[in-house]
Amino acid sequence: MRSKRHLITLIIILSSHEFAATAVHAQVFSSITTGKPTWTRPLPNGSALSAVTVSFYAVPFYVSTSGNSSLNAGSHGTFDLVEFLYDSSFNANTPLAGFLTGANTAGFGAEENLNSIPFTANTLYYAVTTGFNPSDNGPFVLTFSGPSSVTVVFPPQLAGDFDRNGSVNGDDYAKWTSTFGSTVTFLSGADGNGNGQIDAADYTVWRDHFIPPAGGAAASVAVPEPSSNNYVIVAAVLLGLVARNSWSAAPCWRVDCN
Repeated sequence: MRSKRHLITLIIILSSHEFAATAVHAQVFSSITTGKPTWTRPLPNGSALSAVTVSFYAVPFYVSTSGNSSLNAGSHGTFDLVEFLYDSSFNANTPLAGFLTGANTAGFGAEENLNSIPFTANTLYYAVTTGFNPSDNGPFVLTFSGPSSVTVVFPPQLAGDFDRNGSVNGDDYAKWTSTFGSTVTFLSGADGNGNGQIDAADYTVWRDHFIPPAGGAAASVAVPEPSSNNYVIVAAVLLGLVARNSWSAAPCWRVDCN
């Protein structure tokens, strides 16, 4: 009798483990492409650029567990949607770099599906929603289904604004120097390029979007070299320096950015 009870208990435990292993998470993200920045999108298969300039919205995210998952994109029947997926990096100026896959097979108003994508845990991905024609834009919904939970990343509205106070200035540089060499969550702190490391590339992000103080005087800042602990002095002539805060220089990923 005892052995039969043990057998029943073992079957229940095994069944519970099997259910946990095959459990599917479904998470939803929604936004809109209307009024957002534009790009010259790739062809859906990523083989080349199209001739279409259209608005888009990019969502950076990472998964907690490696495995095959699916991404469904729907436009509520309002426009002909094209969905792209990028691995590790995305730049609207170089739309073929980092390209992983794309889809536009369903037609106007229908849902596009990226099925059985082998996602790797703690790797930054970008889901980029856009239109097939220049006039295609509107609300969209992304549904992620798979064995993992998904974390959507929200960087600062201004690239280089590491302290997220709405301006790119010396305080952001100080944050970069004080955390140089650290490992952080993607696009958090002074991780301007989204690789999870505070490194020399993040200084470039800050430098390219630094807003000089009024007066236009020259200034020098100490910049650590990525290969050593030594510091080199970089002279920046601020007179006439143009702060490039447009999309072409600094992707805006926040839900509320215009």
